[in-house]
Amino acid sequence: MNDLGNWPILNLECVYHIGELDPSKKGVRGPSYEGNGLSVSTNPEAWEEIAELGGLPWWRLECSGASFLDFHALSPDQKATIAAWGEAHGLVHSTTLWKVEYHDDEMETTMVKRFETGVEAREEAEYLEVDPPTSEEGFRCTEMLLERMGWSNALADALDGAAMAYAEDVLGVDGVWWQDDLAPELLSAPRGVIFRERLQLWSASIITDTTLML
Repeated sequence: MNDLGNWPILNLECVYHIGELDPSKKGVRGPSYEGNGLSVSTNPEAWEEIAELGGLPWWRLECSGASFLDFHALSPDQKATIAAWGEAHGLVHSTTLWKVEYHDDEMETTMVKRFETGVEAREEAEYLEVDPPTSEEGFRCTEMLLERMGWSNALADALDGAAMAYAEDVLGVDGVWWQDDLAPELLSAPRGVIFRERLQLWSASIITDTTLML
């Protein structure tokens, strides 16, 4: 493993996955926020509910000394380093994005939609009958990153994608972790990804009685 310096690293030696253990088959259920690796969590019961995975097998994955880049703990300077690396390697490019905020009554929270043009954003804001859009500097995925992550939306979380590529190619860790709030009602729970090339270092065992974990 490379020198991790001051990069925020989480040591998680036991995580869970629901469904197929072969990451190449994950596209069957649509693009994954966690790219093309194996999506994992520490709260499988929450993700079974959020992603409607009922009936699929649960797996426990274990690896001594496993390490994940803690995405939400990245400093502004570290995010800038990742973005610059991503641009230099043709994975992302900087752009002006237009943001529309609206209230989701069902989830009772503020949601955000981002667009590449002000025209699209204004049309959406008018349709939703909300405040006019605001502009912000952000990043757009290139075709290279979209292909690597198995994504189709160029405005998908470009910095997240660049961070996954950086963590795999430069830091040499097992994966990336997003310590999202545990709030299934808001479609949120901690989650992570194990890179395909690192999976061979993990042992997997099927959980035959998931009720023992609840």
